[in-house]
Amino acid sequence: MVMVMIGADIITKSLEEDSVKHVFSHPGGPLLPIYDSLRKSSTVHNVLVRHEGAGSFIAEAYAKTSGRIGVCMSTMGPGAENMTIGVATARSDSVPLLAITGQLSTSVLGRGYQQETDHVGIFRPITKWSTQVLRADMLASTMRRTFYLAYEGRPGPVHIDLPRDIQVGEVDIVGDLSPISLSHTAPQSESIARVVTMLMQSKRPVLLVGGGVITADASDELTKIAHSLCVPVVTSYNGRGAISEDMDESLGRAGEYTLPIPNQVLREADLVIALGYRFTDVSTEGWKPAKETRIVQVDIDPKELGKNQNVDLPIHSDIKLFLELLLSQIETQMNIEKLRREDWMTKCAQALSEWKKNYQTVMLSKSKPIKPQRVIQEINKRLPNDSIVVAGAGRSKMWAATLIPIRRARSWIHSGGYAVMGYSLCGAIGAKFAAPNRPVLAVDGDGAFQMHCQEIATARENNLSFVVCVLNDMSLGSMRSTQFRSYGRRIFGTEFKLDTNYAKVAASFGGDGERIEDPEALGPALDKALSSKVPYVLDIVIDKEEEPLFQ
Repeated sequence: MVMVMIGADIITKSLEEDSVKHVFSHPGGPLLPIYDSLRKSSTVHNVLVRHEGAGSFIAEAYAKTSGRIGVCMSTMGPGAENMTIGVATARSDSVPLLAITGQLSTSVLGRGYQQETDHVGIFRPITKWSTQVLRADMLASTMRRTFYLAYEGRPGPVHIDLPRDIQVGEVDIVGDLSPISLSHTAPQSESIARVVTMLMQSKRPVLLVGGGVITADASDELTKIAHSLCVPVVTSYNGRGAISEDMDESLGRAGEYTLPIPNQVLREADLVIALGYRFTDVSTEGWKPAKETRIVQVDIDPKELGKNQNVDLPIHSDIKLFLELLLSQIETQMNIEKLRREDWMTKCAQALSEWKKNYQTVMLSKSKPIKPQRVIQEINKRLPNDSIVVAGAGRSKMWAATLIPIRRARSWIHSGGYAVMGYSLCGAIGAKFAAPNRPVLAVDGDGAFQMHCQEIATARENNLSFVVCVLNDMSLGSMRSTQFRSYGRRIFGTEFKLDTNYAKVAASFGGDGERIEDPEALGPALDKALSSKVPYVLDIVIDKEEEPLFQ
């Protein structure tokens, strides 16, 4: 069957075929044909953001929460360039995202007209694929390929640049516009057998979990193996929630600004099975494997195998398939009792429990300014188990990433490898679009909150409700503390002079909130915030001298 469609309608139809529900965008002249087409769609909802960069953050967080591709769109030149930070964040954290940019008509490309920019050149280093469509009859196949590449293998962002005349040109469409089906890479049976043998020989095994487990939707398989074998699990930032952090098998996060126990356990392990874990600098700070430690690394991206850490057994595989086959091999061919390491697991769990007990003193502090640990304590007492926690960068992220337990996959949404300021509020919006019936709470710093606070208006227009806890120390806390420690306490360019009330800022954009200066007021304020029907900002004045050091 042959259909005649204009390019803009091909874009809309392609989005519909891939079940895209939201496009987070800011308009410009070169995009108006697509806007006119989206207006007619009954399933794709355009969300007008206040800033293109915020739109890319929202789309990225939507994808992290839902597991489906996030879509952001902006006009040419400055609009497109504003989107690059969110796109780079998606690339760093292996998140499927489609960035669409408008462009001049093909007849005037290269003439230096206003805002003309080489979008393909700008997006190429931060995407899996960046392309410009120069023929209308290539648009349908290009759209199918962008969706395929966003999901294929290690997921990531893709970019398509659309000249205006391509959007309005008529095209004969033959066949459908449905996405290309995906295949999954399975491990070799010999590799599974070797892992079982290594588990048999190990006395102190650890499962080291990265974001690849969550991307592969392999949390159930991971949890079953950890529980069946009685093996401790340690995660990266991006791996949080792959196993419930309430389980005895979960020891928390490895690397920087974390509890001492996970790093200590990794230093003592004689076998580390790394699943979708890339051994980056942040996730390996504070520990290095002992010389006798054997390491298995499983990853969907073969380029990551052995890149940052020498490994004894590299396995190129989809994580879910690997865990399914490993579990099957153990259950059908082995006496599972021979593989259980209960003494080792008990020792690790007891050490973690003892540390948490000793740390309760500071978390119950009644001092003023408020201790950040007390803020987290009050959050933990009230946050429902199905909540989504969002963080961006800096010290506020460290408190949340270490002390708030994450119980489900896709419930810890943060800017991982890129560690972007301004992400938290946008991340809360994206998470709420993806999971409208779940509570969402963001932990942010005052410096980062100021970067995209205007998006509260976007949330309000779309009837979204969530909580933002701004840990207000009137400074760029991470940089200030670094100056204090490493530059002879010479503080320069990192403190704010204007004491801004961020609750009032929220109210000016249609939200609500209150400032908190007394720790005893935290509980009632959080109760009110969590029941609010609008975005609610708690401006919490904290002790700026308190640092997220947990040793």
